[in-house]
Amino acid sequence: MADIVGPLRPSDSWSTTEVRSLQHSHVWTIRGFSQCECRYLETSVKIKETPVPTNTLDGNHLTFRIRLHPQGNKESNKDFSFFQLHGYFEYIRRDVLVSHIQPQDELQLVLSLTITFDTVTKSSQNSRQCNVPDARPAEIARDLETIYKEGRLADFTIVASGRELPAHQIILSARSPVFAAMLEPHTEEAKNSRVVMQELLLYMYTGRSPNLSNMALDLLAAADRFQLPGLKEMADQVLRTGLIVESACRYLVFADMHNARELKADAIKFIAQNSSSIITTDGWTELVKEHPVLVTEVVAAISSNDPRSLSASSSPSSSSEPTTKRARLSGGV
Repeated sequence: MADIVGPLRPSDSWSTTEVRSLQHSHVWTIRGFSQCECRYLETSVKIKETPVPTNTLDGNHLTFRIRLHPQGNKESNKDFSFFQLHGYFEYIRRDVLVSHIQPQDELQLVLSLTITFDTVTKSSQNSRQCNVPDARPAEIARDLETIYKEGRLADFTIVASGRELPAHQIILSARSPVFAAMLEPHTEEAKNSRVVMQELLLYMYTGRSPNLSNMALDLLAAADRFQLPGLKEMADQVLRTGLIVESACRYLVFADMHNARELKADAIKFIAQNSSSIITTDGWTELVKEHPVLVTEVVAAISSNDPRSLSASSSPSSSSEPTTKRARLSGGV
């Protein structure tokens, strides 16, 4: 980032903000598309040697995963093909798509990505200044919590369960790269100043989640969506200690959907160790019907001499995108 220079007009102080982003394009070619009968096709791309700092993303690169469902993923949408990129969906009728790519029967997906990963603001002022002691971290957290609870100087509104919650765009952008991208001027979220979530806000301001035990599923999904790994880990730990026969299959599907590797591994071990009870539940029936890939992993664990040998590191979800995610709706998330 360039050094701060003085403003064009006289002033006592000034600030400069740089939004750091990178551009990437990718073409995925699928030949013989109309003959494809598999559940989904998937590819992943690792962007190397990017300008992303190591303290922002994992290492000096990032990976994005693309998935295409040629014939939907359930009975209700079997006539549609849809494309998925980290939870965002695009739909098209399969017959229309097939007719457009004939006679070559070759489909090309062309992606142009703009990835915003950081914002940096620097301030300066003329020599007339006083030295102010740094505030203590605990005082900062307490003051931010007060601002959040009182809604002072709020410039953003979040709607949760019919309640309007005042928030501050600068805090949301600083705490979550997804919010930072959402709040760019061209997005619907910025235009409407409304998204849906409540407990997430308190965590972003204070690092605490008092209602975590009652909202672990919702908070893990929200933390996954908004890239808050600390909150995701907290929710994951709560869910892993709450595995029971009636909900184990549902937790397994949920963990796979949101790439919660440790929860998924524990759910598979729990099901394998309690298989005689679990195979009689409605959750198991639904798992067999809708998620055959997960059933295969469970059966492999049951047939193992020591199901406890499963670990999060060996879980296939470590390199697999969730099987389904809710499509993004305009005006909210």
